[in-house]
Amino acid sequence: MGVLEKLAEATREKFDSLGSRSVLRIGNKSLSELTDAELEAELAQRRRRRARSRGVGVGEAQRTRPMAQAVRRYERRRELKQWYANLELEPGASAAEIEEAYRRLLRKYDPAKHEGDPEKHRVATTLVKGLTEARRGLLDHLASER
Repeated sequence: MGVLEKLAEATREKFDSLGSRSVLRIGNKSLSELTDAELEAELAQRRRRRARSRGVGVGEAQRTRPMAQAVRRYERRRELKQWYANLELEPGASAAEIEEAYRRLLRKYDPAKHEGDPEKHRVATTLVKGLTEARRGLLDHLASER
């Protein structure tokens, strides 16, 4: 007998030993008698109760705002770092360096070079889209810093 069979058997024995005093009741109905809507309502109610017990309420937005801002800053830094890597540049490159790297990589990965091979053309097109996004994002970032 495998582990799963042993677990299933132990669970069956546990529920059989409970008999008529089933613990799987919500209100005056057993779990199997509840409709989907009643189950959803019970789940929502339990989530609200759990949130209240943890102190999540009206003031929660003020308490979590600094954390959310820190997460956004971290994600933005990670995104900028990835854009620089996509353009094969070091962080802090100038707008002229970004344009030069973009043009150089655009020539290198030009989808028109791979018209005969659909797979390579698809990959090159995806690369060019990523390069374009990186260029646009970095130039926007540089413009917002001024």
